Amino acid sequence: MLASNWPAMARATTGLVLTICVAGLVGILRGEDDRADPSADATPEQIAATRATFTPEEANFWAYQPVRDVAPPSVKEETWIKSPLDRFILAKLQEAKLAPAPSADKRTLIRRVTFDLTGLPPSPEEIDAFLKDESPQAFEKVVNRLLDSPHYGERWGRHWLDVVRYAETTANDANAVMRYAWRYRNYVIDAINRDLPYNQFIVEQLAGDLLPPTDDINSRIRRMTATGYLMVGPKALAETDKEQSRLDIVDDQIDVTGRTFLGLTIACARCHDHKFDAIRAVDYYALAGIFRSTEPFKDEARNSSMWWEFPLFEAPGEKPFMVMAPKETTPRNLRVHERGNRFTLGKVVPRGFVQVLASGAASAPRPDADSPAGPGANAARLANSTTGSGRLELAQWIASKNNPLTARVMVNRIWQHHFGNGLVATSDNFGVRGDRPSHPELLDWLAVRFVDCGWSMKAMHRLICLSATFQQQTSNSSDPENRWLSHFPRRRLSAEELRDAVLAVSGQLDRQAGTDESATILWKEAEVQDEKRGFGPNRMQADHPFYTEFRKRSVYLPIVRNLLPDLLALFDAADPNGVTALRNDTTVPSQSLFLLNSPFLRGQSRQFAQRLLADDKATDDQRLQRAHELAFGRPITATELSQASEFLRAYVAAQAAQARPEAERRITAWQSYCQTLFCQNEFLYVE
Repeated sequence: MLASNWPAMARATTGLVLTICVAGLVGILRGEDDRADPSADATPEQIAATRATFTPEEANFWAYQPVRDVAPPSVKEETWIKSPLDRFILAKLQEAKLAPAPSADKRTLIRRVTFDLTGLPPSPEEIDAFLKDESPQAFEKVVNRLLDSPHYGERWGRHWLDVVRYAETTANDANAVMRYAWRYRNYVIDAINRDLPYNQFIVEQLAGDLLPPTDDINSRIRRMTATGYLMVGPKALAETDKEQSRLDIVDDQIDVTGRTFLGLTIACARCHDHKFDAIRAVDYYALAGIFRSTEPFKDEARNSSMWWEFPLFEAPGEKPFMVMAPKETTPRNLRVHERGNRFTLGKVVPRGFVQVLASGAASAPRPDADSPAGPGANAARLANSTTGSGRLELAQWIASKNNPLTARVMVNRIWQHHFGNGLVATSDNFGVRGDRPSHPELLDWLAVRFVDCGWSMKAMHRLICLSATFQQQTSNSSDPENRWLSHFPRRRLSAEELRDAVLAVSGQLDRQAGTDESATILWKEAEVQDEKRGFGPNRMQADHPFYTEFRKRSVYLPIVRNLLPDLLALFDAADPNGVTALRNDTTVPSQSLFLLNSPFLRGQSRQFAQRLLADDKATDDQRLQRAHELAFGRPITATELSQASEFLRAYVAAQAAQARPEAERRITAWQSYCQTLFCQNEFLYVE
């Protein structure tokens, strides 16, 4: 049947292809192709034709309303309150007829907050100092010390890299190595450590290259490196239709920008108006025009188009300082692509923003300092601008304190990483299909505090960590999903925390910040096809010895798309192919098998054993005590001490029959015991 119909099917397929090709050619001849009309100014009639209207239901949707400064509610049991945010939590608990859990003990608190803020376990010395400090400010001192640690930026920088789909290869066809992506990673870590105001953090990533010139070389480096945000996404380098490749990159940029900064799935409007949210296809192409006015490619080789890498400056006698960053090109307004097909073109759309937010449909924005005429006027000004892409105006619009989503989305994301879930559980989707906030008044109260404290992320951490809500015990309450925050949620260490904690406990962690180590090994192992252009497909495998031997923190490991190393992949690290707002949390047998058989875990267990045995004046009981303090942050119990001693004796005796040297029997016994500590839930989980 299929064979008999083949000639007809072939003719039909050929006809369809010819129709598409002819339509595209006709579009080009008419000047309708994006490339043929790169700087078309939108006329007043065209602007009017793309102006959207909204139903009252759309305009009044909760997420589009101005952020309200709500007074914390009055509650019973004032003695529980440590922070104004506790009032919002306690009010909801009392409404649900629930009570908060008691406060956690000091050992639990310091382990919890140290992992939360730095991703590392507290040292026995840090624990002892906290236990001995009986002042009312003891915990606040710990929080401030951790926020001042360089490891804070490494921990919270990794959260940001999850959301912005950071990787060092391009994915898709070649999966080519991006040699200077690491600079963006380090920019993020440094910005978070310096507590760069979040609104400035936004502007630098979206449009750092378009900010006013400065003679400060460090500012120039930071701003240009920050725009690596636009470059680190996946790229189809072998796509023969290069304009299609650019538009796919634009789609990725719109998706990550919408979900990261605004909590909106704007990319859903590429082919048609958004099915659920008040986002029109014309909104998508208004943004697409902005991003399409920035060029990602340096050249257009058929199977290996090259993205922009260029020297920012070159000091005498030194190698040029290379960056990966986009370059502004001719500003353009795009036409709507009907059904997402760039050869089926509709109306011209002036560059602009999401209208339900920018036009004042939902509310009349108040003027503010960072956007003198408010976001609505900013959008109108961009619609008639021909002086630039509009990328800087877009960044400033997003970063405005009048934007109803920006501060809400970020404080919700910070809350999520402290408590496991955001006040809005769908932290990258504040739209109709996303969850409604469990504590809407608290969300707005936090957003106002965030802006008022100068968009300081550290101030938000301090506010949350010093609350009674954060300092609760974990417990099994009548609020099993913990929607009302009746207890602190137990959580497993992330993949990076697990690896870093193993290295810290074994004494092998190199705490120096990483530089270009990941790029160096990736380029060394790559199949370099063009040294001059810097094009080399990745050939580094997931079991490469580098992943086992590297001693710096996991955030500095090479991130290869579609090929994460076992430890990261098995323990639910972020998939760098897209936005990861909330990681998976799986419990599967392969994780246990990895802990039992991994060369990395076996090797670090031996290093841990050697660390314990290095003090030849210590007794075995003292060594076992030290092992528990390092691994669990607590003393060993009498029962554990007895069981551990018996295990070591039995292990050494069993190996004696194999005629192994006594020293080897001893180190092997301790190695196996140390590995059992790494495999315990008490090591793998944070209370």
